[in-house]
Amino acid sequence: MKTEFYQHRDINWLLFNERVLLEAKDETTPLLERLKFLAIFSANLDEYFKVRISQLRQLKKVDKSLRKKLLLRPNKKLGYILDTVDKQQQHFGQILGDILQSLERHNIFFPKPVGLTSEQKAFLKTYFTEKLQGNLEVQKWAHTPQLKDGYLYLLVQSQKEVLGLVRIPTEKHGRFIRVPGPGATLVFLEDVIRANIDLLFPGKAVHGSYAVKLSRDAELYLEDDYGNTALVEHIYDSLGQREYGQPTRLLYDPEMPKETRMAVQNRLGVGEVDMFPGGRYHNLSDFFGLGNPTDDPKLVYPPKAPLPHPVLSKTKDFFASISKKDQLVHFPY
Repeated sequence: MKTEFYQHRDINWLLFNERVLLEAKDETTPLLERLKFLAIFSANLDEYFKVRISQLRQLKKVDKSLRKKLLLRPNKKLGYILDTVDKQQQHFGQILGDILQSLERHNIFFPKPVGLTSEQKAFLKTYFTEKLQGNLEVQKWAHTPQLKDGYLYLLVQSQKEVLGLVRIPTEKHGRFIRVPGPGATLVFLEDVIRANIDLLFPGKAVHGSYAVKLSRDAELYLEDDYGNTALVEHIYDSLGQREYGQPTRLLYDPEMPKETRMAVQNRLGVGEVDMFPGGRYHNLSDFFGLGNPTDDPKLVYPPKAPLPHPVLSKTKDFFASISKKDQLVHFPY
């Protein structure tokens, strides 16, 4: 077998996700559909780190002689993958900025806290005090914080120290809060908390708040790769005590000061290679739930009516028709 004709599947997967980015970049695609492609990219990358990257890192612990027999080169592949992901993330950020700017021409706005009017700030303060403040999970930095896999957090610090972490409860409140303003003016839920963060740390002068998200290792399924054989057991034995749930990627706001990043890395036990600048906003798979805030048909794909099946649309008993003759149906993914 000539290996130059084949691409490692984990690298090939990155090429697939690059294709998703190109769909998001395509200006002929409706704007809100482009956001959905970014959501797909984001969700895919999360899964990739939890499963594929986790496996490569575990394989690095396998005896070198065994890795050689299996033609495994996890160090080389991992380095290439991390470099490629970094470039894709930068591309992602550029595309997102272009889309959000274009949406403003269609009366959909995502203002940052500094751009809010006094009326909007008052609205968000009321929303915060009445619906958020009493139900937020706040972890003090003095104790070792426990970050849940895939959840959003704000790391809050004063001028001299990290104060704690605040979990963003998107599962209860959604990711976007609509505020008074022109068209559809939407604020990220974490920005609602940012705008009122001082109320969570009374007596402390809050200097900054930065988004962080931790991805953790998923269970290995080496049987899928190498078959359920003694070879798999040999690999498991060479791994010794496997570390389930270990951090595989920490996304952080690139505005976070270097000394703060180092404090986070040390406190959470995350390796330098696992630290990734990820923009101001993470978990952008939440764009799936945005919908069409202004009901503008130009921003989404036009609906397509299902085509009637020549046989099954005229029968009341599908199985009776199938028993007489095979029928072909297509369910769009």
